[in-house]
Amino acid sequence: MRFLCASNLRLGRRISGVPGHLNLDPARLSTSAVWNQIVDVAVSQEIDAVLLAGNVIDRENRAFEPIGPLERGLTTLERSGIPVIAVAGQLDFDTLPAFAHRAGDALDVLDDDDWDRLTIDDVTILGRSAADAAGRRDLPGSLPDDAGADAVAMLPASLTGGDAPETVFQPIPLETLTRSNIRIWVLGGQREPDLVEQNGTVIIEPGASCPLDPLETGPYGAWLLDTEDPGQSQHLALSPVRFESVDVDISGAKTLDEVEHRVVGALHETLERCISDDPRGQLLCVPCVVTLTGTTHHAPELPAFMRDLAATLDIQREGIVAAITEVQIDARPDIGIAPLLGRPDPVGELARLLTWLDGGDVERPDAHAALLQRTLTRLQGVHRARVFATVAGDPEPDAEMARDILRRESWNVLDALIRQRGVE
Repeated sequence: MRFLCASNLRLGRRISGVPGHLNLDPARLSTSAVWNQIVDVAVSQEIDAVLLAGNVIDRENRAFEPIGPLERGLTTLERSGIPVIAVAGQLDFDTLPAFAHRAGDALDVLDDDDWDRLTIDDVTILGRSAADAAGRRDLPGSLPDDAGADAVAMLPASLTGGDAPETVFQPIPLETLTRSNIRIWVLGGQREPDLVEQNGTVIIEPGASCPLDPLETGPYGAWLLDTEDPGQSQHLALSPVRFESVDVDISGAKTLDEVEHRVVGALHETLERCISDDPRGQLLCVPCVVTLTGTTHHAPELPAFMRDLAATLDIQREGIVAAITEVQIDARPDIGIAPLLGRPDPVGELARLLTWLDGGDVERPDAHAALLQRTLTRLQGVHRARVFATVAGDPEPDAEMARDILRRESWNVLDALIRQRGVE
């Protein structure tokens, strides 16, 4: 039998990070548009059933916006004789079962109090919904022992290699699954798609059906599972948006025009690669986080130059557009540090700080370590500020992030001081 597996649809959520100057229709870039693609694939390929492994409805916008698209898709699938089986996740543990009660036979949501199951032809689908937003830490101990080897088990859980941090929702170790008598698992706890095969057991993590911000790079969509050969399950790129990270080395660029030429060339290469990964033609937009690296005399001019470039540039091919959604400048001024280390002034102090940040020996490492700690404390204070609580989604700053920021700003100040003081 063939199943279409998806998770983390988060219907009602908007994709952020698409450059506004592209003037793309927001409706075509929504999570609902991906749900429509899942329905179309299921109908056109005559799928036996659609399996939804959690977080179908977004918790922040669950009352109105997701209902219409979800109902229309379920109606289409029901008319085509394609059942939809789901487990509720941490975001819709209460919403999805309530919706399924109104939807009738168009949607089956498996219970949360114990393992629930139903049969499609000769294949048993079993699973267990999330009971709340916290998840079960003892989930592995409750696995069923009476399911046949041809069953497909579905959980809104996260595959781990062992001990999982408290932030991981419903962790379940790989070893636990491979010891069970069930050979096919669909886990919907993670947002990154993956397929793991070990000791005859296949675990599919459908991941997010579409990315929600520039941190989620690569293709997203759904998985086509054939129970006869689950190890050959196919990932289908269905999202209209694909975020990418693009590194551009601008070392040796003599002019800003040459910098622009290298950035445009890198975007063309990225767009070509993304198009080759989109055989179904679902892709509309490839927003890119561009990181400039290398050394250049134009370092002080790069922020303003790249800001203007990002606001206007787009690369188009076959109706798909690539653009810059964010710029990170890790390019350094073309300055030799070694001759500056002995100077008893701010130029020398910055040179010694940069040497320490790059792992070199300096006379006062404790002072630099204290500066790094103060930087980290300030960054974490901003991240935890109440004013940002409703929009916080990025990871909390750590020591490595503080080090990168301190290094980048130190180079900027050093370059400005050298220019001001006429230092050779």
